[in-house]
Amino acid sequence: MNTMKLTATSLKSNATDFMFVGPFVLQKPKSFLPDRDITAKSFLHYNIHGTGVLTSSGFQARGLFSSSFSKKFNQNQISWPDVQLQLSSTAVHQSFISTLAHIHGLNETIMNQYYAPHVGKDSFHILISVGRPKSKGEMRLASSNPNDPLILDPKYLSDPQGEDFKIMLEALKTSVKIVEDSSEFDKLGAKFTAQVFPGCENMQFRSDAYWECYVKHYTVSLNHQVGTCAMGRDNGDQTVVDSQLRVKGVKNLRVVDASVSLISYELSFFKQNK
Repeated sequence: MNTMKLTATSLKSNATDFMFVGPFVLQKPKSFLPDRDITAKSFLHYNIHGTGVLTSSGFQARGLFSSSFSKKFNQNQISWPDVQLQLSSTAVHQSFISTLAHIHGLNETIMNQYYAPHVGKDSFHILISVGRPKSKGEMRLASSNPNDPLILDPKYLSDPQGEDFKIMLEALKTSVKIVEDSSEFDKLGAKFTAQVFPGCENMQFRSDAYWECYVKHYTVSLNHQVGTCAMGRDNGDQTVVDSQLRVKGVKNLRVVDASVSLISYELSFFKQNK
């Protein structure tokens, strides 16, 4: 059995898969703080009336916008959204740091240094996703032994022109501007944290250099990769299934899921709403 090399398009990048912006600190108790808000009373309200804080999914809003690079990096020169923002109203609670580090494989010591001053206080985050990433990773078989773990290299933020990084950086600045220049957020006293992200201490706070450092340090994956079993022509050496979803070179085997697609679902969603 020969080693098969497959090309996988990452949904975003070194985090363009997904990036946290925050915390944004609030002066009013308007976020979801589990240590405070999950109580016997809140359970009662939810179970009997279907109301209260427990009806929230933790995400209060979602928005799409076109970055200034949307046309420039689009072959068709059409300006349609290439960034998605999601507002997560969950504040930094007692188990927030350890849970975040565990889920996303982050250094808990670094996360604690950044978040410790905010534990137990009202806050929220904005989550950024780049909709049409240029960075592409790869997935390979490690050996002829099917039990060996796959070799996966997502190569986030690796596109030669740095387009993914530029879009992510602009989206971060836009997110901060939306919060701090909005009259509605101003009523809540919302401000981006004054806590410097570990590793970026040598940059002037909130300068371009600082934001660039922030992007590189604080981006994570939601594991929305696509294209690991890409569909393509029979003679394509970087594709796995044909137009009928049949695995090439293998009888009676098909792949019927998102791994056959070379574009992300956000991309499809954006196209429908351009």
